[in-house]
Amino acid sequence: MKNALAAFWVLFSVCPAFAYEALVIACHDGDTVRVRRLDAPVKLTENEENDLTDVLKTGRVHMIEPIKNECVEKIRLAGIDAPELAQPFGIESRNFLEQLILGQKVEVEERSLDRYGRKVAELTTTNGIDVNHRLVQIGLAWCYPSFAKKDKELFSLEARARENCVGLWSAPNPEPPWVFRKQMAAQLSQKNL
Repeated sequence: MKNALAAFWVLFSVCPAFAYEALVIACHDGDTVRVRRLDAPVKLTENEENDLTDVLKTGRVHMIEPIKNECVEKIRLAGIDAPELAQPFGIESRNFLEQLILGQKVEVEERSLDRYGRKVAELTTTNGIDVNHRLVQIGLAWCYPSFAKKDKELFSLEARARENCVGLWSAPNPEPPWVFRKQMAAQLSQKNL
């Protein structure tokens, strides 16, 4: 079973990326969103159709309710790692992401699955903004070294953000989220002893 799962993981992670259009319905934090696929056929009730039309026309989003039988996916933004909500700039990162894409159509270009079963993808707005790159550019996410090896532009954007002390780089020694998570896990395991 483990070998079959490993083979599936390798196969899926090396498959060529494909893209689809989606509506962003939630931003969990600065690097994880939920989207409603727009290429999956869903039979909408009249109220659901009116709500969706209102969001798309006016851009007003309070809360986007799930639609029965819709295709909703949890997406982890590829190549970046935003501060956790409990870290400095965590809330700011999520709020920026919400302002940028919540209730908006985006192109989702899948790259792989992560160990939690989330799709890892790059998001692009309808007016051409690369969401993953923008978060790093304005100092609200790190370039995730182990997952962004081939994206030289992402490393360059982070270097410029550091040099200009923007966003989280305005703090003296910002702690990467992967270090923060490891410390939280260690504290939790100590607490359970």
